[in-house]
Amino acid sequence: MRTNKHAQKGFTLIELMIVVAIIGILAAIALPAYQDYTIRTKVTEGLVLASGQKALVAENAANGSAAATGGLFTGMPTAANGTAPCNSAAPSLCSLNGGVAGTPLTKNVTAVNGQTQDGHMEITYEASLVPPANNLLILYPQSNNALLVAGTPPTSAITWTCYAQGKAVVGAAPNNATLLQKYAPAECRA
Repeated sequence: MRTNKHAQKGFTLIELMIVVAIIGILAAIALPAYQDYTIRTKVTEGLVLASGQKALVAENAANGSAAATGGLFTGMPTAANGTAPCNSAAPSLCSLNGGVAGTPLTKNVTAVNGQTQDGHMEITYEASLVPPANNLLILYPQSNNALLVAGTPPTSAITWTCYAQGKAVVGAAPNNATLLQKYAPAECRA
Protein backbone atom coordinates (compact mmCIF):
# COMPACT_ATOMS: atom_id res chain seq x y z
CA MET A 1 0.00 0.00 0.00
CA ARG A 2 1.04 3.36 -0.80
CA THR A 3 0.38 6.25 1.60
CA ASN A 4 0.46 9.81 0.55
CA LYS A 5 2.05 11.88 3.29
CA HIS A 6 2.55 15.53 2.61
CA ALA A 7 5.15 17.30 4.64
CA GLN A 8 4.15 20.74 5.81
CA LYS A 9 6.08 23.28 3.77
CA GLY A 10 5.34 26.51 5.62
CA PHE A 11 3.37 28.20 8.35
CA THR A 12 -0.36 28.52 8.41
CA LEU A 13 -1.98 31.94 8.43
CA ILE A 14 -3.03 31.50 12.04
CA GLU A 15 0.54 30.72 13.13
CA LEU A 16 1.84 33.82 11.36
CA MET A 17 -0.84 36.02 12.93
CA ILE A 18 0.05 34.73 16.38
CA VAL A 19 3.74 35.55 15.85
CA VAL A 20 2.90 39.06 14.59
CA ALA A 21 0.62 39.64 17.61
CA ILE A 22 3.34 38.55 20.03
CA ILE A 23 5.89 40.85 18.38
CA GLY A 24 3.41 43.72 18.51
CA ILE A 25 2.77 43.23 22.22
CA LEU A 26 6.48 43.06 23.01
CA ALA A 27 7.15 46.21 20.98
CA ALA A 28 4.34 48.09 22.75
CA ILE A 29 5.92 47.29 26.11
CA ALA A 30 9.58 47.61 25.20
CA LEU A 31 9.63 50.86 23.20
CA PRO A 32 8.47 53.22 26.00
CA ALA A 33 10.87 51.55 28.45
CA TYR A 34 13.70 51.88 25.94
CA GLN A 35 12.92 55.57 25.38
CA ASP A 36 13.02 56.26 29.15
CA TYR A 37 16.31 54.37 29.36
CA THR A 38 17.91 56.42 26.58
CA ILE A 39 16.80 59.68 28.23
CA ARG A 40 18.21 58.45 31.56
CA THR A 41 21.59 57.78 29.96
CA LYS A 42 21.64 61.29 28.50
CA VAL A 43 20.71 62.79 31.89
CA THR A 44 23.84 61.23 33.41
CA GLU A 45 25.88 63.52 31.16
CA GLY A 46 24.92 66.40 33.47
CA LEU A 47 26.10 64.46 36.50
CA VAL A 48 29.43 63.80 34.80
CA LEU A 49 29.85 67.53 34.12
CA ALA A 50 28.94 68.35 37.73
CA SER A 51 31.28 65.72 39.15
CA GLY A 52 34.23 67.77 37.96
CA GLN A 53 33.10 70.58 40.25
CA LYS A 54 32.72 68.42 43.38
CA ALA A 55 36.46 68.47 44.05
CA LEU A 56 36.45 72.26 43.67
CA VAL A 57 33.64 72.61 46.21
CA ALA A 58 35.43 70.28 48.67
CA GLU A 59 38.69 72.21 48.29
CA ASN A 60 37.03 75.61 48.74
CA ALA A 61 35.03 74.31 51.72
CA ALA A 62 38.19 72.95 53.39
CA ASN A 63 39.98 76.26 52.77
CA GLY A 64 37.04 78.28 54.12
CA SER A 65 36.74 80.36 50.93
CA ALA A 66 34.76 83.52 51.61
CA ALA A 67 31.37 83.99 50.00
CA ALA A 68 32.28 87.46 48.72
CA THR A 69 35.01 86.06 46.46
CA GLY A 70 33.08 83.19 44.87
CA GLY A 71 32.51 81.09 47.96
CA LEU A 72 32.41 77.36 47.38
CA PHE A 73 32.83 77.85 43.63
CA THR A 74 35.87 80.16 43.77
CA GLY A 75 37.91 79.45 40.67
CA MET A 76 35.18 77.61 38.75
CA PRO A 77 35.64 78.49 35.06
CA THR A 78 32.49 80.17 33.80
CA ALA A 79 33.43 80.76 30.17
CA ALA A 80 33.50 78.07 27.51
CA ASN A 81 37.26 78.55 27.00
CA GLY A 82 38.00 77.94 30.71
CA THR A 83 38.56 81.57 31.63
CA ALA A 84 36.53 84.02 33.75
CA PRO A 85 36.63 82.20 37.11
CA CYS A 86 33.70 82.54 39.47
CA ASN A 87 34.36 85.40 41.88
CA SER A 88 30.94 86.92 42.49
CA ALA A 89 29.57 87.90 45.87
CA ALA A 90 27.19 85.41 47.47
CA PRO A 91 24.51 84.35 47.29
CA SER A 92 24.64 83.89 43.56
CA LEU A 93 25.04 81.23 40.94
CA CYS A 94 28.13 80.62 38.88
CA SER A 95 27.42 78.83 35.63
CA LEU A 96 29.59 76.46 33.61
CA ASN A 97 28.05 77.84 30.43
CA GLY A 98 29.22 81.35 31.24
CA GLY A 99 25.67 82.59 31.57
CA VAL A 100 25.32 82.99 27.81
CA ALA A 101 21.57 82.88 27.19
CA GLY A 102 20.47 80.38 24.58
CA THR A 103 23.84 78.61 24.41
CA PRO A 104 23.68 75.10 25.87
CA LEU A 105 26.68 73.54 27.55
CA THR A 106 26.27 70.34 25.51
CA LYS A 107 23.64 68.84 23.22
CA ASN A 108 21.66 67.61 26.26
CA VAL A 109 22.72 69.89 29.13
CA THR A 110 21.77 73.57 29.18
CA ALA A 111 23.91 74.53 32.18
CA VAL A 112 25.49 73.44 35.44
CA ASN A 113 25.07 76.23 37.97
CA GLY A 114 26.85 76.32 41.31
CA GLN A 115 25.45 78.24 44.29
CA THR A 116 28.37 80.07 45.88
CA GLN A 117 26.94 80.18 49.43
CA ASP A 118 26.07 76.52 50.08
CA GLY A 119 27.76 74.73 47.15
CA HIS A 120 24.71 73.06 45.66
CA MET A 121 24.62 72.48 41.91
CA GLU A 122 21.64 72.83 39.61
CA ILE A 123 21.79 70.89 36.36
CA THR A 124 19.31 72.03 33.71
CA TYR A 125 18.58 69.96 30.63
CA GLU A 126 17.64 70.89 27.08
CA ALA A 127 13.96 71.00 26.08
CA SER A 128 14.74 68.50 23.31
CA LEU A 129 15.57 65.94 26.04
CA VAL A 130 12.94 66.58 28.75
CA PRO A 131 10.07 69.09 29.06
CA PRO A 132 11.22 72.56 30.27
CA ALA A 133 8.96 72.35 33.34
CA ASN A 134 10.73 69.12 34.37
CA ASN A 135 14.38 69.80 33.52
CA LEU A 136 16.14 70.49 36.85
CA LEU A 137 18.30 68.02 38.80
CA ILE A 138 19.97 69.23 42.02
CA LEU A 139 23.08 68.05 43.93
CA TYR A 140 23.58 69.15 47.54
CA PRO A 141 26.83 68.83 49.53
CA GLN A 142 26.47 68.25 53.26
CA SER A 143 28.68 67.69 56.25
CA ASN A 144 27.26 66.20 59.48
CA ASN A 145 23.76 66.37 57.90
CA ALA A 146 24.09 70.15 57.60
CA LEU A 147 24.47 72.23 54.45
CA LEU A 148 27.89 73.68 53.75
CA VAL A 149 28.42 77.38 54.40
CA ALA A 150 30.95 79.44 52.47
CA GLY A 151 33.73 80.62 54.78
CA THR A 152 33.14 77.82 57.31
CA PRO A 153 35.23 74.66 56.89
CA PRO A 154 33.25 71.42 57.36
CA THR A 155 33.92 69.31 60.45
CA SER A 156 33.53 65.94 58.71
CA ALA A 157 33.54 64.38 55.24
CA ILE A 158 31.36 65.94 52.58
CA THR A 159 28.55 63.79 51.20
CA TRP A 160 26.57 64.61 48.08
CA THR A 161 22.86 63.98 47.65
CA CYS A 162 21.25 63.99 44.22
CA TYR A 163 17.61 65.03 43.94
CA ALA A 164 14.97 64.39 41.29
CA GLN A 165 11.34 65.43 41.70
CA GLY A 166 9.69 63.78 44.71
CA LYS A 167 12.79 62.32 46.36
CA ALA A 168 12.59 62.39 50.14
CA VAL A 169 14.75 65.06 51.78
CA VAL A 170 18.07 63.81 53.14
CA GLY A 171 19.61 65.79 56.00
CA ALA A 172 19.18 69.55 55.69
CA ALA A 173 19.10 69.72 51.89
CA PRO A 174 15.76 70.84 50.44
CA ASN A 175 14.39 69.23 47.28
CA ASN A 176 13.44 71.76 44.61
CA ALA A 177 14.26 69.46 41.69
CA THR A 178 11.75 69.09 38.87
CA LEU A 179 13.26 66.25 36.80
CA LEU A 180 10.86 63.30 36.74
CA GLN A 181 12.14 60.25 38.61
CA LYS A 182 11.71 57.97 35.61
CA TYR A 183 14.43 59.98 33.85
CA ALA A 184 16.77 60.28 36.84
CA PRO A 185 19.68 57.98 37.72
CA ALA A 186 19.05 55.57 40.61
CA GLU A 187 20.91 57.67 43.22
CA CYS A 188 18.61 60.65 42.49
CA ARG A 189 15.32 58.80 42.91
CA ALA A 190 13.33 58.21 46.08
